[in-house]
Amino acid sequence: MHYRWNRETDEITLDPSYHFPADKQEFDRERRVSEYELDGIWLSTVFLGFDHGWRGQTLLFETAAFNHWRTDIILRYEKAAEARKVHDRLVWLMNWCKARQVARRHWVRLMKELVP
Repeated sequence: MHYRWNRETDEITLDPSYHFPADKQEFDRERRVSEYELDGIWLSTVFLGFDHGWRGQTLLFETAAFNHWRTDIILRYEKAAEARKVHDRLVWLMNWCKARQVARRHWVRLMKELVP
C-alpha cells in the first residue's frame, strides 16, 4: 500500500489509488524532505511512500548519508518531524566536524554515535 504525505500538515494518509509521477523531477520534489552536501558527503531525507518497517513500527521516512558512491548511513522514521530532527542534528555535526578539521573518514562514525 502506498502512503501520501501532506508536506504542509505532515499528515500521512493511506492512498491505494496513488500512481508515481512520470516526471522524475516532480517525483523527487514530492518526496524530498531535506538535503545537504558538504565536502563530498551528501545527506538526504526523503518520504519513502511505502512502509519500510517490515514488522511492527511503520517507517515512512529515511535519512541517508552518501560518501561518494557508498551509502554510509540509513536511518528510518515513522514521522517527518523525527526525520527532520535527525537530519538537522547530522547537518550540525557535519559542520562541527569541518570547523574543527576532523578528518572526513571519522564523520560517519561520529554520525552513527550521535543518532540512536
